[in-house]
Amino acid sequence: MIATLVGRRHGLDTNWFFAALLDGSMLARLIPHYIWAPFLAMLHAGCGLRGVLLHHGMPQPAVHKVFKAMCWMGFFASAAAGAALLGVHLTSV
Repeated sequence: MIATLVGRRHGLDTNWFFAALLDGSMLARLIPHYIWAPFLAMLHAGCGLRGVLLHHGMPQPAVHKVFKAMCWMGFFASAAAGAALLGVHLTSV
């Protein structure tokens, strides 16, 4: 949101292309953020869900499997986001 407000103040058109960073003006600085964000969001949600499941009496091995599954989903989402940002397309794989 801050980037959009600063962009508008400097006269940039803050449309979908600005949000998707297709112009590449700030892409290099934001690549680590967009690669780590899906993994860390799933990790955060997994930690919360782990606490809730343990509190409700679910067996610990099952809770750990759910937590690991959420971490792996976040990892694959991060890998997909990173590949897309770096220009990897499914047709080129």
